[in-house]
Amino acid sequence: MNSANDTLKQAQNMNKNTENSMYIPLIGVHSRKCNETELNGFPGSLFWIKALSMIMICVLTGLIPDKSLGQITASMDLSAVLTNMPGSATGAPVYSITLSESVNQPVTGWGCFPGFVDWGAGIGFDKQLQKAIYGDLGMTVGRVKIYPDYCNRDGSLNTSEIDNNLAKQIETMRSYGITKWIITTWSPPAFMKTFNDTIGNVKGKPNHLKPEFEDAFVKFYAQVLVYLRDVKKMGTPVYATVQNEPDYAAPWDGCPYEPEQWRRVTKKLRKALDEQKLTMVKMHGPDHNHYTIGKYLGSDLSELRSDPELLRALDGIAFHSYDEGTQSGGKAAVEARELILKFKNEFKKGNEIWQTENCTVRPEDLTVSAIRQLRSMMRDIGYLEANCYIYWLGASNRKAIRARS
Repeated sequence: MNSANDTLKQAQNMNKNTENSMYIPLIGVHSRKCNETELNGFPGSLFWIKALSMIMICVLTGLIPDKSLGQITASMDLSAVLTNMPGSATGAPVYSITLSESVNQPVTGWGCFPGFVDWGAGIGFDKQLQKAIYGDLGMTVGRVKIYPDYCNRDGSLNTSEIDNNLAKQIETMRSYGITKWIITTWSPPAFMKTFNDTIGNVKGKPNHLKPEFEDAFVKFYAQVLVYLRDVKKMGTPVYATVQNEPDYAAPWDGCPYEPEQWRRVTKKLRKALDEQKLTMVKMHGPDHNHYTIGKYLGSDLSELRSDPELLRALDGIAFHSYDEGTQSGGKAAVEARELILKFKNEFKKGNEIWQTENCTVRPEDLTVSAIRQLRSMMRDIGYLEANCYIYWLGASNRKAIRARS
């Protein structure tokens, strides 16, 4: 087994010696070097590579058990790793750890939202970029979205838009062996909302789904899944959620939901899916930061306890992890853990918890960003017991992302 120092040197040398390619130690493959407009968002294209390299350091030095290792006792000096990181102290103590082959928490997958194919992003047509995201990263599940444009004003489906975008995206994922996908919406169709617009915030006011369009919305949602299953022969998603980040009136495609409406629409969507023989599609939520679980499901999960229909509708918890160091840390994480454990141990025993979106957005040193991202991942997977981890965005052309104030 390599020492921590040897592993760190290997990772550093890989990044130094590959001018036209990036080496991803976690999966041991090369891919072409993507520029910052292709690997999204936070500052720099090597962010993910550094984060994954750090995880690999943990794997190779015995901090994370490999299934084949069985139960072992290991000892290591972390100073070799920590002294090479910005701002780290020297002389880190030696820790003894015991690793066991028994499974306490299954990790069933990881992935991302690949990109905005409907807005012309390169992930929709660039073969090398598709290979980097769908192939080289080793993702096992994709997160995709139903766009507002998929619904015509008369309620019928705009199948040409679905064919050219969502269906093509799922088809591309399947060509790389990714058959598991989850689905959500950023916004209902514009005509179903308060201000006839897809964005979540119009001139400082929240742009809600009109109550009189709730039934039409869930019917449209279910029809998209039926079309993908029956016409496009693409199967069905593992999970569906009513709305991405329902507690945020976004200046881009979005739709804020008050808790009462969110619970009502969640139950209606479950019914609409069942009526279309989509009972295998599970539902989870609230699909927002973990400190909103109590807001939408009630303190101590009181809304699930008092509403059997809501309890039946919701198969799992999905949460995001933004606002690291503010709302997402400390007390909020403790409270979220209590609700998550109660949900899966008392209400839906054995059902999965998914972290469905997160990224680092601070402008800072890339290594510091990688450490921050890894810390967030460890909290979400280790402390909040997420069974699957979904990163925000695989790739984008920044000009394609629409935002209006």
